[in-house]
Amino acid sequence: MTVGQRHSRKIHFYIYLLLENIMPVVRVSWFEGKETTAKKAVAKEITESMVRNFNFPRRNIHKVLAGLLRV
Repeated sequence: MTVGQRHSRKIHFYIYLLLENIMPVVRVSWFEGKETTAKKAVAKEITESMVRNFNFPRRNIHKVLAGLLRV
């Protein structure tokens, strides 16, 4: 194995470690008054999308659902 191949292998290993330990945080804001069932459905779809599209481990995905006051 050449020095370049070892270096490339190291980089791929570090990228794998970074992706495995990433803690994505998704923040969703809406005006208050949304039903709890709708909030749960949105949270579930966000999680499924992050797993499907970015291959994040399900356990690392965090969601912040915030209800805003309408003034």
